[in-house]
Amino acid sequence: MKNGFALICVIGLVAGCGGGSGGGSGASGTQAMALNAAAAAERLDALEQTEGLTDYDNLPSSGRATYNGYGVLVNDAEENGFIGKATLTADFGDDSLSGHVEQFGYAEAADGATKLSSASGRLDITNGTITDLAGTAQIDADVSGNVTGGGKTVVVDGQATGTFVGDDYDGIGLAASPDTMTATENGVQSDYYLAVIGER
Repeated sequence: MKNGFALICVIGLVAGCGGGSGGGSGASGTQAMALNAAAAAERLDALEQTEGLTDYDNLPSSGRATYNGYGVLVNDAEENGFIGKATLTADFGDDSLSGHVEQFGYAEAADGATKLSSASGRLDITNGTITDLAGTAQIDADVSGNVTGGGKTVVVDGQATGTFVGDDYDGIGLAASPDTMTATENGVQSDYYLAVIGER
């Protein structure tokens, strides 16, 4: 499975590269969101490098934490993808997690430039569980929903896996691949990767 932080950085680079952008009023908002997401991914990657993944025993036994960040849905065979704003809530009292990704934009690299436009849709993250996997806090959750943009409607349904990052569970990351998630693009099954990250 592709690293979730790397996926976020890829879409950030796609939206920031090339000779200009186009595609309507959503272009500048999509680019800003993609670049902010790439910066967040770099921060969380650095946190993972310095502090590692969160030990399950470091999580509190009660209370909640809200993580705000970004999610990307990337076609494995093309230099394009959807990016949206993510909100995730961890409930440490019952070891559960839920959230969503919405307010999407679309970025597509083509002909030496990057086409940026707004998109619509929502992906829901439900039935999330936080468990102790060999000492590390592991997250398993269902993901479903659809997004539309760039002439494509992508419908996804499957499972995402992830963990918290840092000694004080300051970051979170989830990812899904074609092995764990089914995606159809305009009614045809396609290989898509999903990554969702957040910071509290």
